[in-house]
Amino acid sequence: MIRITDSDIGRAIVMLDKIPNGVSKAARSAINKTITGVRTDTKQEVTKRYEVKSSTVHKSITINRAKGSTLEAFAISQGRPIPLVNFKVRPKKVQRKGPRNKKISVSVKKGSATTLNNAFVAQFKSGHMGVVERKTRKRYPVRELFGPSIPKMMENKFVMGVVEDKAQVRLKKSFNHEVDRIMKGYGK
Repeated sequence: MIRITDSDIGRAIVMLDKIPNGVSKAARSAINKTITGVRTDTKQEVTKRYEVKSSTVHKSITINRAKGSTLEAFAISQGRPIPLVNFKVRPKKVQRKGPRNKKISVSVKKGSATTLNNAFVAQFKSGHMGVVERKTRKRYPVRELFGPSIPKMMENKFVMGVVEDKAQVRLKKSFNHEVDRIMKGYGK
């Protein structure tokens, strides 16, 4: 949880004592700018460590902004495990049966690839491509393989540490900027 420090609030109260609701206006604006930055920082950190598209991360994060007298904002990520084919898979095409079939290499985290001996890329009747493996020795049934979900990736201690540090710095800087802006008469 990121908070505005007491010293910054004290400074704002002294500077904005003549402006009605000046401190809450500055805080609300700073919180909303910070929460938008949290989404951006999260996308950058997750895509830096995992082989996932930035747009996939962006879609999974919902922002609830500070409104009215509520001076809280949330960034919530929801999502299911991502099909393995959406990560870095080699070869990515459907291979036809034969002795020269290559084993599937999958990289979920950047810089670490794993070879799946019994998996292959298949195209379903719906047109969906997926990395699958057989459940038994028979041709069917097969099951699709999945990687982690976006919320699981965000739980990575390195991702969360960087995002929280950047958010705290952003909130302090933005709050002080908003206080100065209201003092100059631009935030009425």
